[in-house]
Parts: sequence; structure tokens; C-alpha cells
Amino acid sequence: MSRSEALAFDMYGTLVNPLRIWQQLEQFIPGDTSEAQHIAEVWRQKQLEFTFRLTVMEQYEDFEQVTRKALDYALAMARKHLDTDQKNTLMA
Repeated sequence: MSRSEALAFDMYGTLVNPLRIWQQLEQFIPGDTSEAQHIAEVWRQKQLEFTFRLTVMEQYEDFEQVTRKALDYALAMARKHLDTDQKNTLMA
């Protein structure tokens, strides 16, 4: 019988620090660095919260859609607006 092997790891937090997105946010939200950092923190927090809630409700939603909704939430809480192209750049 052949044996299969796999290597798995968590990309976020292992290879990518999701909070570092504040540096890209700062391009679109000039001014105080702490504001971009705060938006990045809220964005990540809501991304996780939305994902956990969907899981508990046994509802599937594409991770990109969840991430975009979390970005919209974070921007709304900070009373900031980005156009579609700016959001697409951040999502990429």
C-alpha cells in the first residue's frame, strides 16, 4: 500500500502578516499612520468574526467576499471611503 504525505500550514500569520496591509491602506488614507493601522486591525477582526459566524451558522461564503465585506465595515467605522479600484488594489 502506498503512503501519501502532505504538508499543510496556515498562510495568514505564518507567511503573511495580515495587519501589514496598513501600509497599502496608507496610500489611500493619508495622514496619521495610526488611522491606517486601526482600519487594518478592524478589517482583520471583522474578517475573522464574519468567517466564524458563517461557520457556526453552517453557511458558506467565499473568503474573498467575506474579506471585502470586512473591509467595507472597517472603512465605514472609520468614516472613510475608497473607490472600487482602490478596494480592488487592496484585495489583490
